[in-house]
Amino acid sequence: MHQQKFFFKRPLHPYAQAMLAAMPENGLKAIVGFAPPHNEYLNHGCRFYVRCPDKTNRCLTPPPLVEIENRKVRCWIYAD
Repeated sequence: MHQQKFFFKRPLHPYAQAMLAAMPENGLKAIVGFAPPHNEYLNHGCRFYVRCPDKTNRCLTPPPLVEIENRKVRCWIYAD
């Protein structure tokens, strides 16, 4: 399966999951706390931190680039 198909079939990052759930064909589910990211999170940590349903204190530091099933994602969920 091509990498693009993986993104749409099994997104890894919580933002990608929320974005795809918000598409009309998936029910138009609103992204939790939809708002532009606060400036305090733009230069460090995860940019989706404020709205992420899976956030932890670790997310306040830059997430590592992790390879999962030949795909790459920057998210602390997959760092362990």
